[in-house]
This record gives sequence, C-alpha cells and structure tokens, in this order.
Amino acid sequence: LALRDAAMEVVLIDYEQPEDVVTVALQEDVDVVGLSFMSGGQVETTQKIVAEMERRGVTDLPIVVGGIIRPFDVPPLEAAGVKAIIRGGTPLADMVATFEQLSRAYREVA
Repeated sequence: LALRDAAMEVVLIDYEQPEDVVTVALQEDVDVVGLSFMSGGQVETTQKIVAEMERRGVTDLPIVVGGIIRPFDVPPLEAAGVKAIIRGGTPLADMVATFEQLSRAYREVA
C-alpha cells in the first residue's frame, strides 16, 4: 500500500515458477521487480529469477528483495545482483524512496 499511496503502479502476483515473475514483469513493462519473502527460500528463488532474466536478455531491470531476510542471506542476494534489500522494520518512506530512485535510474538508462 505504501507504494500505491506514493502513486506507483503495483502489480501483485502469486507465482508458481520464477519464470512467471519474469513473464509478468516483461508484459507489464515494470521499472523494478520487488520480491517479498516471509518463509525462506529467498536466495534460491531470487537466483532463479535472475537467471531467467539473463536468459531472456533482461540484465538491467533492478530487483528489490524484502521481508524476512536473514543477515547471512544478504551477501548471496547482493552477489545475485539484487539492488536493494528491505528488511523488516524499514520505514515505509525509506522503502518508497528506494523504489523511486531505482525506477528513475532504470528509466534514464532504458
């Protein structure tokens, strides 16, 4: 809701496969892919999404990962190319600012 309240278009999906995330991101022409995790698996799933994006030639679309992110998951997420990690307790204004900055930077290059 914070992103919508900041006048951003948000596309929410429940997905079965990482390929679904990439397909929807490309169909909707998103500026940022935001992934939210509440029960683990964030490193493996994010790596699969990044691999699928690379397979499709999408290498500059920023990814943000949020939710329950354990400290030891941060380095492999960053190594996978995640542009921002938003952990529980992050002020909503900071989260919105992160998405705005990444979106602006992406559109300037695209």
